[in-house]
Amino acid sequence: MDINKVIESRRKELGLSERQVADSIGIELSSYYDIEWHADEIWRGVELRQIKLLSSTLGLEMFELLPMECAFCDGSTAYLEEYRLPRNELITVLREKERLSQQELADKSEFYDYAIQAMERDPDYLEQSRLESIRDLVAPLKVPLQILLGVKCPKCGR
Repeated sequence: MDINKVIESRRKELGLSERQVADSIGIELSSYYDIEWHADEIWRGVELRQIKLLSSTLGLEMFELLPMECAFCDGSTAYLEEYRLPRNELITVLREKERLSQQELADKSEFYDYAIQAMERDPDYLEQSRLESIRDLVAPLKVPLQILLGVKCPKCGR
């Protein structure tokens, strides 16, 4: 089932109106309609912090809300000690490990170099970013998406 249909179905199951959900996550009603009407809207048009609020409002784990598998549950991906760092420090460490300048990381993602600088200063910078942009950091930094999202798997706790 498409993510927008999961959201709509869960909202209805809980007996919530579109207005109630929009208010709970701090967006305009018209923006919330876009979330339920367009399968890619959650990736392109909503900030991470709002998605986390949506997840909480609907009583869904982020792994239930997003079509995302845990990178660690099957044991094929090692959980590195640096994943415990605040995200701003982690991004710096991983960028340097890959020998990328801030500009080079920007060139490989949807972020500008000044945004890379800001995310390396502010541990909560990614909370105001769109999922699609965050997902673009996964490959160049060689890090699982769940780590950049700051969410833990309900099964393995990583």
